[in-house]
Amino acid sequence: MSKLIIIDADITLDLEFDDVLERFQPLIKSEAEKFWSLRMEFEDKCQLAAIALWDTYERYDISKGVGFGYVAKFIIRNRFKVAIKHDKAVKRDSVDVIESLNKPLKDSIDGTTLLGDTISSGEDIAMELALRGVAKEFISLLNIDQKKTLALTMNDLNQTQISEMLGISRQAINKRIKMCRKIFVRCMNMGVV
Repeated sequence: MSKLIIIDADITLDLEFDDVLERFQPLIKSEAEKFWSLRMEFEDKCQLAAIALWDTYERYDISKGVGFGYVAKFIIRNRFKVAIKHDKAVKRDSVDVIESLNKPLKDSIDGTTLLGDTISSGEDIAMELALRGVAKEFISLLNIDQKKTLALTMNDLNQTQISEMLGISRQAINKRIKMCRKIFVRCMNMGVV
């Protein structure tokens, strides 16, 4: 499937997505380099930009008279900004959990009992360490896309929100979640859990 695309003020080409991807590879790489604060490998950033380029290609309307490169740059940057916002939210939530464990409980007699202290019996510590080991082993078996999907799911995002954030279909998100479950069950059956 090809599409008419405005490349420059007086140049319009009929291109397939593979041609667009090749032509806009420098834009993908330069935008990926600009967002250095995003905690993600460079190749993953390029993949995120390429997905945004695909979205641009799918949505692009030549009748608007706007150059494809301008629209692509806007959508790619917006995708990175959403990823950075999510990255900061995940980091902030992690800090909030740690801080909440170190706050004194209101109903403690002397005001010095911490929430973290109430779950720190010997059995609880053993259970927590075992769960950390299980989680680490399980996570190590997931590919990067499954890890991203799982992380977003654990942050109370639904499949539609995740699909919009990652720029893929809700069905693809559903398949990733099902695969994560299969991997987890396989870990349990193999005695990892």
